[in-house]
Amino acid sequence: MIISKAQVQNIMKIYGKDSSSNRLDNIKSTGTASKTDELNISSASRIMQKAMIAAKQAPDIRWEKVNELKEKMASDTLEVSDEDIADKILEQALTDDLL
Repeated sequence: MIISKAQVQNIMKIYGKDSSSNRLDNIKSTGTASKTDELNISSASRIMQKAMIAAKQAPDIRWEKVNELKEKMASDTLEVSDEDIADKILEQALTDDLL
């Protein structure tokens, strides 16, 4: 069903509301619109915004860390404890469940 602008205006007249004249009368009587839009950003939000910008500008790959790990793997000096491996497995499983 399509509702036309004329139908809406007829319904508004029935209920005693003429939308176009009411809006114009309000603006004419005050001279300007009675309310203005305003945006306030909290200091916590500003800090978060700066952090997000910094994170987006940071490189995705920390090459110095990658190269260090490659060197340790090549020289067989990379040591990872069983606890660290278990922690990462559990952390990944919990993250996957949440997502």
